[in-house]
Parts: sequence; C-alpha cells; structure tokens
Amino acid sequence: MDSPASSQAPAISSRAPLARIAGIVVTIAVVIGLGALLVSRIISANQVAKQAPKAPTPTMVGAVAPNLTLTAWTGAPLGQTVTLASLRGHPVVMNVWEASCIPCQAEAPLLASAYSQYQPKGVAFVGVALETSQADGIAFLQQHHLTYLAGLAPTDQTVVAYKLIGVPDTFFINSQGKVVYEIVGQLDQKKLDAGLGALVK
Repeated sequence: MDSPASSQAPAISSRAPLARIAGIVVTIAVVIGLGALLVSRIISANQVAKQAPKAPTPTMVGAVAPNLTLTAWTGAPLGQTVTLASLRGHPVVMNVWEASCIPCQAEAPLLASAYSQYQPKGVAFVGVALETSQADGIAFLQQHHLTYLAGLAPTDQTVVAYKLIGVPDTFFINSQGKVVYEIVGQLDQKKLDAGLGALVK
C-alpha cells in the first residue's frame, strides 16, 4: 500500500512544467514591456529634437573680411607673401580649400571657368589652402588649371577669423572689403552665380 507522500509525488511533478511556462510568459511580458517603453522614449526624444531650434550656421556676411597672409604658389612669385588686404579696392572671390578635399576637387573647374570670365572685369580670385603641403597644393592647382593667386595660409588663424566649420568655403568680398555672400560647403553653378551676382552689380 502506497504511503500518502508517494501518492502526492506525481501531482507535484505535474505542476512543475506549468510553473516553468508561467515563468517564461512573465519574462516575455517583462521584455515586451521594457521594449515598448524604450521605443516610446526614443520616439519622444526624436520629437523633442525636431522641435528644438537649430543652431544657426556661423556666417561672415556683413562683416569686414579679416586680413590673411598667403605664401603664394600661383598668381605671384613662388613663396612670395601676399596679404588679402593688398587686394582692397577690388571685388574678391576667396575660396578656402585643401588638396585632399573631394568637394574642393569637384568645384575647382567651376572656379577656373569663373576666373576666366570675371578676371577681365576686375574681380580678383584667391585660393586659400589649409593643411596642405606645397607639393600637394601646386599639384592640385596644376591639375585643375587654377592660375589665380593661391597659396598656404595659417590654418588656426583662418579657421578662427572666418568661423570655418569645414572646407570648402567661399567668400565674396566687395571692393570695400565687406563679405557680401558666402557659400558653406561645395559650390555649384547656381550658388556661384548667386555669389558673383551679389559681388558684381
């Protein structure tokens, strides 16, 4: 005759799988709940980010162009020191670039064409190189047939003075030395025409 303990043993073991299943269900429910909370917070954060006012891009438009000193590679005897201030009295298109910069390479033909068209009208073009060796800089200028005044400028001075956040950057400076238009990033024909239009009226 079985004892009471032995007769209850099958009932206890039969409840064990149900307990495990219940535990799994609870775990899944907790994971789903946490996932839903995380998604909700991400959506909420994105909405706040979209509604937050964007910081304005620094601009030099309206300011007097700070003076820069170039060590010339083209447009003047090699190695000669030339200042931006020495061009006062002429409208100036000043393009800041680096030889390794892909957008700088892409926009170079537009600058070469604009120089051919506007140099006879008295517009000076200046290429301000940053973080570029003389050999790489001259190779860049020759490759893209850029013959206007171009050379190396002190990087720290230029970045701070012109509020640069990257290259390329192009400034259109009137004959009084004031920046009247600026193109942040790679220029295209439409942007270049707008800048030249603001410069030559």
